[in-house]
Amino acid sequence: MPDPAPTVRGGRTDTPGGPVHELLAPRETALGGSTVVRRLLPNLGRRMVGAWAFVDHYGPDDIADEPGMQV
Repeated sequence: MPDPAPTVRGGRTDTPGGPVHELLAPRETALGGSTVVRRLLPNLGRRMVGAWAFVDHYGPDDIADEPGMQV
């Protein structure tokens, strides 16, 4: 029996089929009492990322006279 011809199914016509390069704007988020991070994910535009997954940026920060990151 010959192999059937491939059929493209599903998906959305407005969604690209390859990688997407997107620049997300961070928002400042307080962690603990004195630590502020810039959070990229989760993001309202990227709801498919689980609530347990975070992408945060911390620093540079001079912690010579501070307790440092307290999370």
